[in-house]
Amino acid sequence: MSLAVVGGAFGLVRLMDIWLDPVIGLGMDRTRTRFGRYRVWMMAGAPVLIVSVYMLYNAPKGATLAYLVIWLLAMYLGQSIMGLSHSAWAAVLAKTYEQRSKIFGILTAVGVIGSLTALAIPILLEQTGVKDVNPIQAIG
Repeated sequence: MSLAVVGGAFGLVRLMDIWLDPVIGLGMDRTRTRFGRYRVWMMAGAPVLIVSVYMLYNAPKGATLAYLVIWLLAMYLGQSIMGLSHSAWAAVLAKTYEQRSKIFGILTAVGVIGSLTALAIPILLEQTGVKDVNPIQAIG
């Protein structure tokens, strides 16, 4: 696939994703279970995100535009469910502005550390002499 096609797929999926967060948020607001409002959503979003990231990072040779769009949609669905439920749960746990600020500051710092760790995987593979692993797939 050309870079333009991949970019177009991402653009199309992100345009389709615009409506997703408000719909998920409405669903979360209306959810009432004995496990709480957000745990159920996190448990539902995790497998969607895990499977879709795996499929994207391990795409078969000759993957089509449809394959990319479907798995990108699934990934952004899982990411939205996990992100919204995680943030909403954190906001509910904190009772004061200072507590919410501290929680979201920690969440942001942990997110940056996680991103840097993922980006370091190819470097660590190269420096340790691992040659039989695709570094991009290892990130996934």
